Amino acid sequence: MTVLMSAVGGIYCRLLYNFLDFTYGLGHKAKKILFDQFTASPPYMFFYLLAANIINKVRPVLKEVREKYFKLLPGNQLFWGLVALPILYDDNVPPELKVFLAQFFSLAWFSFSSKVASATGPNKPATRFGRLLNKSLGEIYSKPCP
Repeated sequence: MTVLMSAVGGIYCRLLYNFLDFTYGLGHKAKKILFDQFTASPPYMFFYLLAANIINKVRPVLKEVREKYFKLLPGNQLFWGLVALPILYDDNVPPELKVFLAQFFSLAWFSFSSKVASATGPNKPATRFGRLLNKSLGEIYSKPCP
């Protein structure tokens, strides 16, 4: 799921950055971030969750999407609005590097959001790999530091 959304996200980001650069020109970083966060990002996240739930065969789909959407939305606003987008909308960064950086940040974000999107219950991953990962991380973090 992460790979699929990263591939789609690369095309989406490239089109979005070109549109914002054309519309707002250089500068206007705050306008670009606000447009991205409140106009472009919410529908993209909705379709991401919809695709994740359909692929994971979660039923009822829309109920799950609604529940997970409002869990992810605040984190999405914080991560992208405070960390990633100020770097990506810097006018000194060339467009080719923007797409690379967007993919880097997207991989981190989609790795996290894939875990939320594939969860089937309170703190319970849907896949065997997710359960194994949770178990492994639990063992690592439960040991005291030397």
